[in-house]
Amino acid sequence: MKYKIDFGKTFMLSVLIILFSRVWTTLGSFPEAFAYGSVVYQCLDIILFVLCNLSIGVAAAIIFYYVQRYAEKKKDFKLYTELRRILLVLLYKHLELLSKIEEFEAINQRDKHKQRILGFDTYDIPKLMSSYNKINSKEQREKFKNNLAKYFKSMSQEQLQNFSNSFQKEINEMKSKEEIRYFKDSDELIDTVFILYTTEFSICIDIYVKNRKELNEFQITEEPLVSDYIQFLDSTIELYKELQKFIDSIERKKIKVFIKMLN
Repeated sequence: MKYKIDFGKTFMLSVLIILFSRVWTTLGSFPEAFAYGSVVYQCLDIILFVLCNLSIGVAAAIIFYYVQRYAEKKKDFKLYTELRRILLVLLYKHLELLSKIEEFEAINQRDKHKQRILGFDTYDIPKLMSSYNKINSKEQREKFKNNLAKYFKSMSQEQLQNFSNSFQKEINEMKSKEEIRYFKDSDELIDTVFILYTTEFSICIDIYVKNRKELNEFQITEEPLVSDYIQFLDSTIELYKELQKFIDSIERKKIKVFIKMLN
C-alpha cells in the first residue's frame, strides 16, 4: 500500500492555528473573566505564539514545495506533450475503425483541417470523447459491441492484422516512458494500456484470424475479440483524459487539480 502525507490537511491546520492565535491576541485586550485569568492567558499565549510561528513555517514550506513542483512540471512540459502526441496517434488509429461504426459516425461530419495524421486531427478528439461518453447504458454498450462484431467480421484477414499491428510502434514508445513520473498513477495507466494491447487484444486478433471460419457472428461478440478491443480503447481514452486534465492544470494554473494529481 502506498502512503502519502496529506499536505492539504496539514496546511489547513496551520492556517487555523495562525488565525486562532490572532483571535487569542485580540482577547488579551479584554478584562479577566475569572481569578488568575491573566496568568492562564499568558501561559496559553506563549504556547500559541510557538505554535503560530511553527505553523507559519510549515505553511510556507508547503507553499514553497508546491510552487517548486509546479516549476519542475512546467520545465518538463515537453515530456507531457510527447506522451500526448503518442496517445493522439493511438486515438487516430482507433478512429480509423470507429469512424465506420454507427456510434461514432459524427466523426465523419467534422470540419476539414490542413494538418492531419491518418486522416484525423486534434479537432476530431472532442467528437470522439462525446460519442464515447454517450455509450453509457447497458443497451448502448451491447449495440456498440454488436456493431463492432459486424465490422470485424467484414474485415479481411490482412486488414485485421494490419489494424492490430498499427498500434505497436506507439505502444512500445509509450511503454518506454512508463518510469517517468508524469502524474499520480500514470505508470499504472500506461501499464494497463500496454498489457491490454500486448497480452489481450493483439493475441486475440491472432487467434481470431486463425479460427475465424469456425466462428459465427454471435461467438465473435461473446468471444474476447470485441471485449478486449473495447477494454484497450477504454484504457487508452482514460489515460489520455487524465493526461489532458493534468496538462490543462499546468497551462491554466488550476492549482487545486494540479495538487490532487501530483505523483
